[in-house]
Amino acid sequence: TSAERARGAELLELAVRGGDLGLWDLHVPSGRVTVNERECTMLGYTLEEAARGEPEWRSLVHVDDRAPLNAAMARPLAGEMAFYEREVRLRHKKGHWIWVLSRAVVVERDAAGTPARIVGTHMDISQRVAERQAAQRTADLLQRMGALARVGGWELDLETNRIEWTDEVYRI
Repeated sequence: TSAERARGAELLELAVRGGDLGLWDLHVPSGRVTVNERECTMLGYTLEEAARGEPEWRSLVHVDDRAPLNAAMARPLAGEMAFYEREVRLRHKKGHWIWVLSRAVVVERDAAGTPARIVGTHMDISQRVAERQAAQRTADLLQRMGALARVGGWELDLETNRIEWTDEVYRI
């Protein structure tokens, strides 16, 4: 019924808003992408620019992320998986890169089984990626310092009773 559809649309809007998600809807045959306001603001664009087809959304994907993203999308497009999930960089209108967790599902196929419509979300994970990269830099620095000072280290995980040794402990 129309009341059920309206309720479903309301719940979807609440979930997308509550998750702070950019939402995109790709009509595959035409290449036309429709986005929500959060997708626009995340990337520095207005809804009016998006309605005019600005920017060409696929061009925003970082060149190094294009092949892995296409590979991740291939299995759902072929009907081998329900959805894809991938971390990718998108260029903000001001020129810097933001990291997003991109998820999408094929929601419509034509009579031949070819994907006709794909709907997905983008979650800004730039802060999470920056923190992960900072932690990795710190771990790398500690590893180099331990090797230079010829000091080893170890860590015991009390929950699993697993011990991890640094490379320098093995060398010693």
